[in-house]
Amino acid sequence: VGMLKLRALTSNDYSDEFLNRWMDDFFMIRVGSNMLVDQCMALASKEEGGMGKPTGIVDMECDATLVCEQAAEYAKMLCQVHTGHAPPYTIETYLDGRRGPQLGTHQTFSHIPAYIRYVMVELLKNAFKATVEHCASEEEIKAKPVNILVSSDNNHIAVRICDMGGGIPYHLNNRIWSYLYGRAAQPSTKRNSGEPATALSGYGVGLPLSRLHARYLGGSLHLSSYPGYGTDVSLHLPIIQSQQIDVFSRRCRVV
Repeated sequence: VGMLKLRALTSNDYSDEFLNRWMDDFFMIRVGSNMLVDQCMALASKEEGGMGKPTGIVDMECDATLVCEQAAEYAKMLCQVHTGHAPPYTIETYLDGRRGPQLGTHQTFSHIPAYIRYVMVELLKNAFKATVEHCASEEEIKAKPVNILVSSDNNHIAVRICDMGGGIPYHLNNRIWSYLYGRAAQPSTKRNSGEPATALSGYGVGLPLSRLHARYLGGSLHLSSYPGYGTDVSLHLPIIQSQQIDVFSRRCRVV
């Protein structure tokens, strides 16, 4: 809203590209600050009000499949509460060097599960909501599961979410990564007169913020839309190496 007011006061001197880039930079600083605070609090001893974790927010045995399952259950619950319906979901795990989906076998690695979970929840809320809104009956919803694929090797982790929620029209593709067209950017009179924001639908900035989290972690977030069919979103992240954890922990202790 502040950016739109700025544009109105300056006769539209600022383009969408400039404003979105400025907000990306602003929120990237906030993501970094939040992560440093979280790490310092997690490293601090319990006597000092912290959590006393030797590696802080980094889990040396992070299980991406389990994180995705927890995120899917939470997003499914939100969808059920706010729409009265929720599609089923599937999760498959693939490991480099092994053939086919790994049933009951998950690879663990060093990463920050809370931040992976944040991104997954945002993506899965979109997928569940789109599926429900695209279907005409409960039977159709049950026939269109959201599919989650988790894949990893020794250095990288990738997660792909596929839904059959109708996709995004091509003419709107440039807006999905923008902060200027979601509910948060609408004038207060329009926000108050329309459907209220909920924990499911939010303010329309989940995708750009999720992409920033992925970038901050050294990864990327990509979306492919198939109008009339559905959407594929893929998250790619490098695995955090042990030497990176040591440096990060020492710096936080110095602070």
